[in-house]
Amino acid sequence: MAEFRHSSGTIKTESEIRADNAHTSFPRGPLSTDILTSLGYEGVLPTAKPTASSVTKMITRDGVEQNSNKQWVEKWKEVDRHSDYTDDDGKTVTKSTQDTAYQTSLDNNQKETLRNTRKPLLEEADWQIHKLEDASGDASAWKTYRQALRDITKASDIYNVTWPTKPS
Repeated sequence: MAEFRHSSGTIKTESEIRADNAHTSFPRGPLSTDILTSLGYEGVLPTAKPTASSVTKMITRDGVEQNSNKQWVEKWKEVDRHSDYTDDDGKTVTKSTQDTAYQTSLDNNQKETLRNTRKPLLEEADWQIHKLEDASGDASAWKTYRQALRDITKASDIYNVTWPTKPS
């Protein structure tokens, strides 16, 4: 347990409890439950951090709460990633503008990741096409595959693309 809740409602770490009780002799190692209880502390159990509902939201710690078993556990809340503010020039920068810019940045990074994955596949397709054309073979399947690779960044959901299958 990394945190402890005092009966007064304050949350502290073990090192903070030791510092608050500087004139108390504690045994080496972690403080026992008995010692913590005698000082008015109960352990705070960690809980899984939930997933935000969208990229424009964040999950932040919001203190502690008691669960159905009367144990103190971490509490989480969802908040907006951005908020309106006034910049140094006195102009208001809206939450909406920031959300749009953030999403655009994420999309651009995802497209770059797709391009980096796609590059060696396109090189292989080009090599196969040239090899088949040099041998007077049918390269149409590889050309279709190559075009599907080129179109991958135009997918309706760039975060969940289905890569085309290589011709056999």
